[in-house]
Amino acid sequence: MKKAVVVLGLLLIIISLFCLNKAGEREAILHIVDNPDYQSKLLDMLDQANPKDYIYFEQVDKLIPEAIKKHDYPTALSLHLITFAHHLDHDPPTVVDSLAKSIIKLYETSNSEWKEFEKIGKMGQVYHSLEMIDKAYENYLKSIRFFDDKKDSKDLLYTTFSKAGYLARLLGDVESAENLSRRAIELIKESGNDARLGYEYNNLGNVYLDQKDLDKALEYYQRSLKYKIKTGEKQKIGAAYNNIALIQYERGDIKGCLDNLKLAVSYYELTENEKEALITTYQNICQVYHEIGDNEKSIYYGRLAINTAQESNLPIIESWSVYTLEEVYRNIEDYKQAYNLSLRHRALKDSLFKAEMTKNIAEMKAEFDLFESEKKQELQAVRIRRQYIIIIGALIIVIGLVIIVSQGIRNSKNQKKNMFALQKEQERSEKLLANVLPGDIIEEIKAQGKSHPRLFHNVAVLNIDIVDFTKLADTTNPDVLFSKINSVFTSFDDIISKNQCQRIKTSGDAYLAVSGMFNKTCNFRQNILNATIEIMKHVECNYPDLKLRAGISCGNVVGAVVGSKNFIYDIFGATVNTAFRLQEGAEPGSILVDEIVSEVADSNEFLLLDKELVIKDKQYKAKYITVK
Repeated sequence: MKKAVVVLGLLLIIISLFCLNKAGEREAILHIVDNPDYQSKLLDMLDQANPKDYIYFEQVDKLIPEAIKKHDYPTALSLHLITFAHHLDHDPPTVVDSLAKSIIKLYETSNSEWKEFEKIGKMGQVYHSLEMIDKAYENYLKSIRFFDDKKDSKDLLYTTFSKAGYLARLLGDVESAENLSRRAIELIKESGNDARLGYEYNNLGNVYLDQKDLDKALEYYQRSLKYKIKTGEKQKIGAAYNNIALIQYERGDIKGCLDNLKLAVSYYELTENEKEALITTYQNICQVYHEIGDNEKSIYYGRLAINTAQESNLPIIESWSVYTLEEVYRNIEDYKQAYNLSLRHRALKDSLFKAEMTKNIAEMKAEFDLFESEKKQELQAVRIRRQYIIIIGALIIVIGLVIIVSQGIRNSKNQKKNMFALQKEQERSEKLLANVLPGDIIEEIKAQGKSHPRLFHNVAVLNIDIVDFTKLADTTNPDVLFSKINSVFTSFDDIISKNQCQRIKTSGDAYLAVSGMFNKTCNFRQNILNATIEIMKHVECNYPDLKLRAGISCGNVVGAVVGSKNFIYDIFGATVNTAFRLQEGAEPGSILVDEIVSEVADSNEFLLLDKELVIKDKQYKAKYITVK
């Protein structure tokens, strides 16, 4: 519950941007732009337009190429800084990233040594947009050092202190974060900006929470709430109640925690754009009630989270909510409900994975089709050019047989280069397809335009799942989470390939592989067992925070390409289902195999423990396998 509320609090942090009126904008122009000619032009533009209007920034942007053409790089850079905040608010991330990189390149080229805190602070904003945290923090601190207590620049200065404090916290320097945040609060109080004061008190509360000083964290979260109530922004009030609930939970005040979570819900329900925060709060209430044994209320809020996520068309959050309630039913031993929710959770994860894979394969196919089209046009152009040259050569043969011969040789070389380039690109495209489909399936599709389902006998199927992955996903930054899961599955691929096995697919945190399907060997069962043991050891050594469950079954499977355009290769059958059930029945950190696979496990090398499972009313004998 603690992690969920912290994540929600971080998601609701909004960096406020100051807005200048015409008088303030005139002062900013005089501070930022040193060239008198450009000062005059900008002031004339300002007299004719509102500084908040897009047309004003468009006119300023048009002056930048003129300054660069005159090699007046400091002025060009200053003009960029005037318009950057506008682009940051209104343009797509790709456009902003490109613009920020151009500004940084110009800044480094001009070797500017500024002593005006406005310019340096704006460069900090540019670095911050590219997540270059160290550089941004350095520029914000430089901006603060050059501050001369200018009364007309208080708004810009407290914003700079606030941003510097936030970055110091990200960099782990909590002492500097506290000092910078307190200085920002002093300046905000002088300006009388209640909305900004509520935001900065929340920042200081986060700093104390990082230091485990719960009393001070609660004090500043409560101050933040007071000012957020004054401004009337419902989603921010809900976030403040969530932060207070977190502290009360840590202090053991469960009643106070629940009261504040419900207050957060009451404000989130009044907004249309805070569904994710509302559902997360429902989940937190569900978990707290479950912890104190009030399972009826726990189930009520769990169902509320699921239904709200479904109505809001938020499948990822719906999947988290389903998993939360599944754990509640599992803990109260209502296995029927837990099993039904487990199936729903698996279906949601599969749906999300298939949607992503469909999108990726469609993009690959579109890229391949575009490539084929471009190459056909290119070859046609080569043919037309060749014919034209032959005709011209025939007309002028009387005055230049040597010219015709040399031209033909030159054209022949060009054609060879084009054909060689085409061949290379075709090889690259086929290599991309080989990463998605087995080789013989690719050949079948190329020859017949489709692939027929095939029955494969005596195939060992491995199903691996990461234990409690959903909880990890709830509390981890998406970029960090993807990097980690990609690293884990890439290492799985290497181990699987080394042991002459093949990966079929990944589905969320599940990994499916086979042995003896495409490359039949007499020791295919031993290969899949060796690969699984190696994967378990690799994760234990390199990812100690992760635990795996594995199930291995041997038997017949059906393999087929699913779909006609956005296709994916998959396997089906009782053997696949049994491997999945064995994985579900395995303890964290263990491997559960059927009797056929256990036959190849050398008793001198492995420990074998019997386990009986009931799968779809059938009793199965399985064995746990561990290395001695």
